[in-house]
Amino acid sequence: MSLTKAVIRFAAPVPKVESFERYLFIGPHPDDIEVGAGATAAKLAAEGKEICFLICTDGRYGDEYAPKGITENGLAELRKKEALDSAKLLGVTDVRFLGLSDGGFYSEEELYLTLRAREYGIRHLCSAAEGFRVLGVTQMHCLPEGE
Repeated sequence: MSLTKAVIRFAAPVPKVESFERYLFIGPHPDDIEVGAGATAAKLAAEGKEICFLICTDGRYGDEYAPKGITENGLAELRKKEALDSAKLLGVTDVRFLGLSDGGFYSEEELYLTLRAREYGIRHLCSAAEGFRVLGVTQMHCLPEGE
């Protein structure tokens, strides 16, 4: 084993994921969690672990396979139903939605104000995250500075 690998293992040991009782999966869009980590969520749910899916945006612009003629609001409702149905198939019953508009680019301040203004806002996010330990990020969308 190289010195670099040994230092990384010591400094940031890989946690034994299955040893936790509660898991929070955060997805930027409806279906991101199921596509990226669905098998893991299903395995943990089958083991009786407590799992929460937190979906940030409403999916109103994910129209590649949408029914013809559906409105943006109709598509957002359809994506929400699909997210609930797919979570149920995976054994996940706690699914929460932040309801941010799909396709939006938000500054930190806008996100904070949006979350704070919404009924579920910060309290909803904090109650979803309470007691969970962050293990890592599987997907992130970033824009270069100034875009």
